[in-house]
Amino acid sequence: MTTPGQDTHSAYSRHVRARVSDFARDKTPWQRRLWNVGSMYALEELHEAATWVDEGVLRPKAVAWLRESASRTLGRDSALGTALFRSELTRCLDRDLTLHGDGRRRLRELIDLAGAGYLDRLAEQAAQPQPPGPERVARAFASHMLDWGYSMRGLDSWLRSRDHLSAVELIRQGAQWTREPEQSFRVFAPVLKG
Repeated sequence: MTTPGQDTHSAYSRHVRARVSDFARDKTPWQRRLWNVGSMYALEELHEAATWVDEGVLRPKAVAWLRESASRTLGRDSALGTALFRSELTRCLDRDLTLHGDGRRRLRELIDLAGAGYLDRLAEQAAQPQPPGPERVARAFASHMLDWGYSMRGLDSWLRSRDHLSAVELIRQGAQWTREPEQSFRVFAPVLKG
């Protein structure tokens, strides 16, 4: 049986493709753009922000606000892992995350575990008979790709050749794309003396 996320022509897959495309185009009106970071990036920001408390750059209240914001987002993101894993992650966020705290090292371990296979788990969720909402899936996919260094223009170009894919196929190909080795480019810029 084909699920909505696996059917190329379903309203679900069309919605996911259209919204990811909206998030990747620089001409998309501001009100339809992506205005949030993904779960993985939010965790990375929290891990880094806790360091700045020890340096005196951030106040503990700022990290507490970031922690609360991340906690609300993480609980709804089933691509992070099982309910048990997300519960462990939430408990970890309640610990002291500064350099001297006991939660910092555990948070790093959990971030690494959640990051490995994030898009694969998102594709599995989208393949379910009752998948998460298409808007949530599109936002999770686009924010993950953009948070980890893919430019809007690059993502838009990549998407244009994949407008025939189902939501699940799109996410799986995105996961494959993230596993490809980084490429280096050498750029020459001529300078004229005037």
